[in-house]
Amino acid sequence: MKQYYLYKLVYKDNAITTIWYSNDIAGFLTENNGLLVFTDSQEAETYAKVHGIQLEAESSELDLSDIPKLLNSIELNESCSVLINIWFAASDLSKSLSVDFLGDTDEDLVLDVYYKLFYGMNIRALKAIEYHPTFDDEEWATCIAVLNDGLTLLNNQIEGFQVDLFEL
Repeated sequence: MKQYYLYKLVYKDNAITTIWYSNDIAGFLTENNGLLVFTDSQEAETYAKVHGIQLEAESSELDLSDIPKLLNSIELNESCSVLINIWFAASDLSKSLSVDFLGDTDEDLVLDVYYKLFYGMNIRALKAIEYHPTFDDEEWATCIAVLNDGLTLLNNQIEGFQVDLFEL
C-alpha cells in the first residue's frame, strides 16, 4: 500500500509543495505528464482530501538554497545528506515522469560517487565508524553533473522555481 507525504522544496525566497509517495517504488504525484505542484501544504492537503489520498503525518522539506555553500564546504561529510537527498528526489522524480536521470545509471564512476555520499551521511545503523569521503577531480565533476541533471529535471517541471546550476 502506498504511503503519501507532503514534500516541500525551498529555494531562496520560493517554496512549493508536492506529494511524494513510497511503496515498492517511490515517486511524486504527477498530472498531465508533469509534477503536481501546490503553492502550500494547505492546497496539497485539500487536493489529497478531494482525491481520497490519505497523507501521513510526517512531511519532508528539501532546502536547495545552501547548495553553493555545501559544494564549497571543507567539511563535505556534513553536506552528504543534503546532496544525497537531492539525488534521491531527482531519481524519484525521473521515475515518476519516465525520464532518464544521470544518477540512475549503472556507470562505475556514478555509483562510486553515490556510495561515497551515501556512506558519508554516517548513518549509525549502518556502521560504527565515521566515514569522511574525499573526491578526486573526476568524481567531483561527476557529482556536480548528477546534481545539475537533477536540478535541470526539477527546473523543467516547476515554472518560476528555477534553481541555479553549478560549475566546477
